Amino acid sequence: MSTQPTPNQVHAAEVHKTRGNAYFSARDYDAAIKEYTAAIKEKLEAMRKSESNKVGGMRVKHIMIRPLSKFLLAAAWIPHQHAHVLFLSLPSVSLCFTYVYATSRGLQLCNLSFQINQNPAVSVYFTNRALCYLKLKKYDHVIADCEKANKFDPKSVKGHYLLGQAFTEKLRTDEAVNELEQAYELAVKANVTYLGDIIQALLNARKKKWEQSERERDKRESDLLKYLKGLINTERERQLQKVLAGKNPVAATFSKFVSNSTDVDRLDAINKAHDEKLSALEQVFAQADENMGPREVPEYFLDKISFNVIHDPVITPSGITYERAHLNEHFRKIGHFDPLSRKECSDKDLYPNLALKEAIEDFLKKNGWAVDY
Repeated sequence: MSTQPTPNQVHAAEVHKTRGNAYFSARDYDAAIKEYTAAIKEKLEAMRKSESNKVGGMRVKHIMIRPLSKFLLAAAWIPHQHAHVLFLSLPSVSLCFTYVYATSRGLQLCNLSFQINQNPAVSVYFTNRALCYLKLKKYDHVIADCEKANKFDPKSVKGHYLLGQAFTEKLRTDEAVNELEQAYELAVKANVTYLGDIIQALLNARKKKWEQSERERDKRESDLLKYLKGLINTERERQLQKVLAGKNPVAATFSKFVSNSTDVDRLDAINKAHDEKLSALEQVFAQADENMGPREVPEYFLDKISFNVIHDPVITPSGITYERAHLNEHFRKIGHFDPLSRKECSDKDLYPNLALKEAIEDFLKKNGWAVDY
């Protein structure tokens, strides 16, 4: 029995993909997902048949043998070492073959795992479906599909880009920034048309990462403030009880029944002193927040290449500002063109953005934390 993929299978995958693209353009994402899923099934089946002929020469990573039940799932006999192997299935994503060994002890089931070749053509099917899931805000599905896509093609710009966006929405911000930075580096090399979209996604991920950090800082400060207030109120209660010691139970509970005016004055003084401490404590925390200033770097202060705060801003003929050092490095390593507009440009065409430089310097004087942003 032949195990080569048939032309019909390859063609069927492309037909489903084309239909999926049409449904996507019509914003019928559920229908598009069904077509992309069918395309993936056809494509993997074609790969399974193609890879099954190569198994005899592959380096086996591990082997597990156990008795097989009486029924067979059947395909083709493939010679392997000194036994005959009956090929059963190839779950391509898990990279594991299942075989039947015909031995003197009877039929044995054997799982063989190996590293499958990378296949960028397969990656596209998964990223297409992932984009549909992204539109439907099904971020876990996006992550699953993009991780599969990146295994088939580690240099997939779309795979890293969509994965980064999904991680951002799931507030897995460290992973989001990492994936989007990879997407940006790959996009520059591949000269993709949506480089600007990747930059915006990366800035959004960095912003959410900072907001996440801010929320954690606010919670820590809030918990600390509550703790210190609790200490002050505990000390207040201790001093009040000391004054009320020796009074009758009713007087100990309700200070308004204390007849001695001296005791009343002492109680009032204790309450006033501790109220002042609480007020001073709140002012200290409020002042600390005010001194921190804005906790977000304006987006136009960030370099479009390194995503760091610009120190020496220069403007290209397209009107886009970059960090001079990073733009010159771009010219040397990639080419003499504007990274975003893609128009021809060289270091001789640059001129300093003095107004922005002055604004950034003023901002950094008041917000020293932003230097390492």
